[in-house]
Amino acid sequence: MTLLDRYLSVRFVGMLFRTLLALVALYVLVDLLVERLQQVDKHGVAWSIVLQYYISLLPYILVQYVAPFGALMAGLFVFGETAQNNEITAALAGGISLRRFVLAPLVIGLMFSIMLFIVQETMGIAGYRRANELNGKYFSGESDTKRGAVTWANLQDGWTCHILKFNRAALTGEGVVAYSRQGGLQQLIEANSIFWDEEKNRWVLRRGKHFVFDPETQARTAQRITQTPAPFSETPEQLFSLDRAPEEKSLKLILADLAYARSRGMYCAPLEVKFHTRFSQPMLSFVMILLAVPFGMRIRRGGLAVSFGAAIAVAVIYLLLFFVSVGLGNMGRLPAFVAAWLASILFVLTGIFLLVKTPT
Repeated sequence: MTLLDRYLSVRFVGMLFRTLLALVALYVLVDLLVERLQQVDKHGVAWSIVLQYYISLLPYILVQYVAPFGALMAGLFVFGETAQNNEITAALAGGISLRRFVLAPLVIGLMFSIMLFIVQETMGIAGYRRANELNGKYFSGESDTKRGAVTWANLQDGWTCHILKFNRAALTGEGVVAYSRQGGLQQLIEANSIFWDEEKNRWVLRRGKHFVFDPETQARTAQRITQTPAPFSETPEQLFSLDRAPEEKSLKLILADLAYARSRGMYCAPLEVKFHTRFSQPMLSFVMILLAVPFGMRIRRGGLAVSFGAAIAVAVIYLLLFFVSVGLGNMGRLPAFVAAWLASILFVLTGIFLLVKTPT
């Protein structure tokens, strides 16, 4: 590493750290005032719990919201300042090419994106899960024993099951209606309750009736249920896994969810897009730094204020492209890989084009 590399690296890393710190503090402050403060007062949440919540959520905030915008701002400010102070001109006059001049910050940006990916897949998953637990326990006022309606579709042999009141903590439910139309028969089950039998490792229905109708023979039968195994064998982990946010799952679990959903003929496009965004989201910081190089050299005056304004404009354009492409991916109009990476690829090409066209 040359003296120039060390000089630019120290400036860029220092600005990136200060920018990230300021943006994280701003995000937490806005979220606290807009979302949490009323819940804190309503439920009497201790401030130590509030602190635990935001510390747990910090990796998610950093990767999903703060890091790309902070990297863009830091890049715009540092390269804008070097252009304004004619440091680039001096380097070019000394025989250093523009590509060589910006090499160190770009390498740092790539390393920063890789670090974000590692943080996302380790501390990010555990932190997001912990933040959700704190949110449900303290901020929303909901207990683990709260009963709500659930629907399980695309089960074994084409069954669909609706439960009016289900307790996820106890794995018991009331008001059960299940039906299936596969195998040439139409079947309907109405039961008072359902529970998970850990010894037999299956769901058990209590007190109800099982109706079977054969459209060909017009035969109808009805069988009383006292306590009988349910006609589907999915475990609670399988049934509830798709309900959990992808941010709480490792890539291995997301792949397992995809395999399960595909085996049941379920619509998988949104989950496939989410899988690919787990890679594209951390890499966005590198993309933003690459884009900041030519933009910053063109913004020679204005300092932090102009850099902040330019960063907002670029971020808005990116978000529009990202949400449009992801929306098309979720609807199946774009392949999942393309939907997750389209905005980043367009920004990379734009950054490379502007860098090549930057006067030297």
